[in-house]
Amino acid sequence: MTIPETHERDLYAYIYGIIKNKNCKLIRIGGIPNHIHILVNLSVDMTPSKFAQVIKQSSSRWMHQNENFRHFECWGKEFFAFSKSQEDVLKIKNYIANQKQHHCQGKSFDDELKQLMIESGFSDEQINLVMRRL
Repeated sequence: MTIPETHERDLYAYIYGIIKNKNCKLIRIGGIPNHIHILVNLSVDMTPSKFAQVIKQSSSRWMHQNENFRHFECWGKEFFAFSKSQEDVLKIKNYIANQKQHHCQGKSFDDELKQLMIESGFSDEQINLVMRRL
């Protein structure tokens, strides 16, 4: 268990601090022991890849120094990001809030990602391209 449920709020609070310091706005964060989802409004000078890099590097250092995350080795090298309209924010917030429920139903990360892309209107070709890169 990389992110113990008893300490996930500590991690999320730390990540919130990073987001705030980068002039971005956190809308929702949540996850399960092996991955997290972040819904955020990025600042105009922050690209999705730079955002992922900053979050992963800073939180990784912090987790390695924190006894509560002793089983954490590293974040995966990949990440998945996409933009959505303001109308979709509530749906995505609810999706993130219910992460544990999705995974209790036996969904794998790949299944979850594929379903999220389908619901977000990605074409079969786009989905296959993303899934091949994982």
